[in-house]
Amino acid sequence: MLRYSSGQAWPAVMKEWSVTGGFIDSHSINKTCELCDNEGLRYQFQITNVLTHYSLWVGSTCINKFVPVFAGGRELLGEEKEAEVRKIMAAARATSRQERAKSVLAQLKIKAPDRFSDPKWVANLDVGYSASQLKMIAVLCKSHRITFNSGDFKINTRKANVVDQIRLLEPWQYFNMRDAIPKSRHKQFDAWFAAKRIQ
Repeated sequence: MLRYSSGQAWPAVMKEWSVTGGFIDSHSINKTCELCDNEGLRYQFQITNVLTHYSLWVGSTCINKFVPVFAGGRELLGEEKEAEVRKIMAAARATSRQERAKSVLAQLKIKAPDRFSDPKWVANLDVGYSASQLKMIAVLCKSHRITFNSGDFKINTRKANVVDQIRLLEPWQYFNMRDAIPKSRHKQFDAWFAAKRIQ
């Protein structure tokens, strides 16, 4: 970090760097932090020196240790800083999930245009799909050899008919799509399918 900075003392050097909002999701744990050389990172976040204009791609741990984080015009410290870094990471993961989901839908639009030409498929990504819709996506992805991860999508459990659709799934189907269901509903549905297995 000193090598890419204008100052020579740590307190001054640290103030030269800031988080840009840029991030890379490698989709595997094969990246290295350019600040501490720690290996096995999936996510890298960009930091830039405001004086020398150097940029580095680093892990979240190094941001917590060495890079100032600001919100509302003031520097965050301690638990506030850690919370903000977690927020940055969560936003990065959400963006990455949405990009992967859009890629799946774009591939399905080519492979099954009769079903996926409607722009509502992309428009409804944030709102979420029914269990039946996501099951169809999963089945078509398998038949067309498209990588599918249910955690990249959402099932909208605010609708009663969607809850009914989930309960009608086979246990293996439920566990394949569980990551698309809000975590707040996992306990409820886990209990439902555990009881279903006993019957």
